[in-house]
Amino acid sequence: MDRTPELGDIVEGYCERCRLNLDLSVAVITEGIVKQVQCRTCNNFVPFRAVEPESVRKERVFKRVLNMRDRKTSRSRAAAEAQRNAAAAATDSAATASASIQARREARARWETLTDGVDSTRALPYRPQRGYSEGDFILHKAFGMGYVESTSKPESDTPPQTALVVFRTGERQLPINQPSDD
Repeated sequence: MDRTPELGDIVEGYCERCRLNLDLSVAVITEGIVKQVQCRTCNNFVPFRAVEPESVRKERVFKRVLNMRDRKTSRSRAAAEAQRNAAAAATDSAATASASIQARREARARWETLTDGVDSTRALPYRPQRGYSEGDFILHKAFGMGYVESTSKPESDTPPQTALVVFRTGERQLPINQPSDD
């Protein structure tokens, strides 16, 4: 004979927090139906769910485990892809860095051959207002001594506006023949 449960009665049900079929204390009854119970193990109030058959519970747990595995697999795939991309970028940046280092070495070797035996007292102090021609040596405050390799003219009837100068650290485009601020 089944009797209707009353407040405080112990019923068998499923605790969502513990994820187990346990003995629960009835906490809320509405119109003779148990709505909320208190788990006697974790002491949390949870909505009442009748005892879940073991096969249903195992199936639900199995699905949850598969979902977790799929998420981990997709994360590990994404992580592996990100790692491959990072390795490719590192290889590209290493190749770029290697090319940059090689370019600096070549520029330094060219600078050394151009300035070999040249006394720095022969170099003209760099000023953007001054005009320089190809073959001049200049002394720059930041870059040191340099060799004017070429000059560029925007139009044929105007003086050169920029000079390509080879310094120990590499080539630089410097402005020349600029109007003075005076």
